[in-house]
Amino acid sequence: MTFNRKLVIGLYGLNGFFPRDIKPYEAAATLFNMSIEPHKEINYTADLKLSIDELISQLGKLQRPTYNALFVADERLRDKKGLNSFGLTDPKARVIVFSEVALGSGINDAPQERILKEVAHLVGHLWGLGHCDDASCIMSFARTVEEVDLKLPRLCNDHSSLFKQAYRAFIGEG
Repeated sequence: MTFNRKLVIGLYGLNGFFPRDIKPYEAAATLFNMSIEPHKEINYTADLKLSIDELISQLGKLQRPTYNALFVADERLRDKKGLNSFGLTDPKARVIVFSEVALGSGINDAPQERILKEVAHLVGHLWGLGHCDDASCIMSFARTVEEVDLKLPRLCNDHSSLFKQAYRAFIGEG
């Protein structure tokens, strides 16, 4: 079987920032049979004062060398209501925007496990997975760090089945 480039997520920095440790990003991608391709040499500029919805819309229009893109910021992201957001996924544009800052006490302070959990959650949305009522499922919605900490780095049985169906359909076995 040939390697499918559509199973690669390009990792890109925003406004001069790039994650100092890519291991939690790699682990999150692995949960969904994907891999991370770091592009430290490519850094995009974005207005992080925009709502996260506006930001992801702009980022989805950028030319990039990978089918899937994960843009990482070192500033807090806010939704349309002005509330903090860890990140957002646009499955149609195959784009994720994420900030480590809200998961820790300061820039680059987010514990690796929190990064893994929230990035995995966002990657799950790339596969069309919705939110889960099971607080321990990686696909449960989290507004606070405490809610992120309740998650386990795994899918519940229902979401695991949904992912397997989506994956089989994607690779042509379903």
